[in-house]
Amino acid sequence: MGGMWARATCLLMLVAACGDNIEPTDDGIYGGSRLRAWFLAEAEGARQFETFHDRWLGIDCRFQGDPPRCLPEVATFRDYLDPDCTEPVYGRGVTGDACNPPPTHFGLAIDDACSSEPAGYERIWKRGARVEPFLLYSVEDEGCVARAWPRTDYEYYGADFEIAVDAFATATREVTGAGRLREVVLAVDDGSQQRIAFHDAELDAECWYDRQLGLCVPELISGTFSSDADCSEPLGAWSTSACGPVPSFVGRYSDDGELEVLARGDKVGASRIFYRHENGVCYGQTPAEGMDYFRTGENAFDDLAPLEGTMHGSGRLRAYRHGGFLDRERGVDCDPVPTGPGVWHCLPTELGVTAVPLFADPLCEQEVDVFERDPTVVGKPVQGLVWRPSSENACESHARLYAVGREIDSGDLYDRRLLGCQRLTWNPAEITRYVVGQELSFDDHYVRLTRVPD
Repeated sequence: MGGMWARATCLLMLVAACGDNIEPTDDGIYGGSRLRAWFLAEAEGARQFETFHDRWLGIDCRFQGDPPRCLPEVATFRDYLDPDCTEPVYGRGVTGDACNPPPTHFGLAIDDACSSEPAGYERIWKRGARVEPFLLYSVEDEGCVARAWPRTDYEYYGADFEIAVDAFATATREVTGAGRLREVVLAVDDGSQQRIAFHDAELDAECWYDRQLGLCVPELISGTFSSDADCSEPLGAWSTSACGPVPSFVGRYSDDGELEVLARGDKVGASRIFYRHENGVCYGQTPAEGMDYFRTGENAFDDLAPLEGTMHGSGRLRAYRHGGFLDRERGVDCDPVPTGPGVWHCLPTELGVTAVPLFADPLCEQEVDVFERDPTVVGKPVQGLVWRPSSENACESHARLYAVGREIDSGDLYDRRLLGCQRLTWNPAEITRYVVGQELSFDDHYVRLTRVPD
């Protein structure tokens, strides 16, 4: 994130007038002499980490890869402009969208068999100007070979200059502190750091704050399978292609819907396993290839370490340890959402609705916007978001907020299909639809957040 938005005046006012209200925080994020931490903050002190800014390279960055380096958005490329494969080129579908600019950097990724994300980058270039390739080349086993003609629906960019991978700020992974819960941090030698997890010394496992449980929960492998036809003896399942050690705990839900955290036992060989479906029926099936199955021990849920959720903020918002806020006036969790250029508001996390264009008449001429909602979402929302551009050329982040109106009965709406305009029917237990109510002002209903440095 980042950019030079028209926010200088607000930023200076916030820092100057409200600086004394910014409380010391417990988010485990600190800027240093090179990396500066930027936050989205409420004037009364609650804040959430947004990004680091590398003052040496002049880029916003986040840690990624192994070893962790503070990198900007880096697109992966595979093509070259020349038959010697020395001039990299990055291509993407033509968007014509000023709100979706091309990434500022592209790089040669290090493949990671354990993840769809790159394990890092061998080389990184600053994106250059648009180019029009005659032919695209790539590195194959037999060397640099012609791969394809350029696509007419793509835009291509050459490289401006290469940045040595070692030039990006590199962090080391450290466990710090004392007591049962210790911080797992990425630390840079300039003094900056970012907490990424906790280490539970009693369980000898890394864990993460769970907002709903108020506990530090370790990584759990699936416990949806069982070794018996009653589905009463759970098994942990883990992919043999996964890298790293197998997590020490298995997670599953009891018949009462309570989370169970079971100690992982020894690997077992099974000719048949059983799967408990949501309707309570226990089905038998053959073990899947590429999966290991483990016995489970006692439920360790009560042994998980409690962890305080809110950490700071004396105003309307209270900030959670690992992102997000509690809007105390509305009694709901909220997260920063861009609502204009350089503007964010803290909007409810569980809105559970989207806008869908349908029709109110059997000729499909009277278009109406409709809120759709999954009724299984906990808590009925009273407001919804219509992600509609505020003008013809505006970005999607220029959202408008609307109240939810009355619920629509099944069969009261129409949709254009291949066979013409057809009446819609649906099961209210599977989907509920509402008319769009009046437009609401963001500033009148939700807290505005400002981008500030540490």
